Amino acid sequence: MSQLLLILALLPHLAATLFGRHLVLRGAGVPLKQLRIDGATWRNLSWQRRLGTFAVPLLLDALLVSALLLLLGFSTPVATTESLVNPTPDGAAAAAGLQPGDRVVAIEGTPVTTFEQLRAEVARGAAKQAALAVEVERDGVRRTVEIKHRNGLLGVRAATRNATFSEAVSHGASFVSAQLRALQGLLASSPDVKIGGPKEIAETMEQTPPQGKAYLLLMLLTMVTLYSVLIVPLLCAIGTPWRSLFRAAS
Repeated sequence: MSQLLLILALLPHLAATLFGRHLVLRGAGVPLKQLRIDGATWRNLSWQRRLGTFAVPLLLDALLVSALLLLLGFSTPVATTESLVNPTPDGAAAAAGLQPGDRVVAIEGTPVTTFEQLRAEVARGAAKQAALAVEVERDGVRRTVEIKHRNGLLGVRAATRNATFSEAVSHGASFVSAQLRALQGLLASSPDVKIGGPKEIAETMEQTPPQGKAYLLLMLLTMVTLYSVLIVPLLCAIGTPWRSLFRAAS
């Protein structure tokens, strides 16, 4: 799977290089599939087109990577601040009949409107008794259920919602920042930085719930794409006749 991810990650870079050069050189008769420019064609290019053979692919690649980071940001679940809950499959709340999206409105008669208030009231009540009276609202209908907590936990997480555009941008920037810190730690031989290989990736996939596999694959694809971003300058360098680089355009 790691080889497949690497191939998929390199495709946007290759597409950006080929299409970017095609946009710049289509008037010079260079076909889209041709990566290398011959010396005769290069000598006939103006300095603007020569510069464009590097700048346009880099710009397109930056846009493609930004779009991938934005997609990752939109795919990142955002926990709501409201008292909407998502019961864990084997938790006490699920055993009592709570469902994803239920709103907890009161615990032991005390109103709650945020997830933080919910946690505080659960902790307060669990210190006194083994079961808590939880008032839940579903589809506009309220009912009270008794939940026997397990070590002070009801087994609920905050419900999630889709990210806004600003949150998606923030998540993408945070992902890039985290990768840069990891790369810096790797170059500094930090003991806290560990790089997983194909075996670790396979084990992580096996332990990930089905609903999270798509997000994990997207995250891994984004990570590999980010680390291989230097492929565009490399492809541009390979495709440039350096002996003719500083010759004057005819």
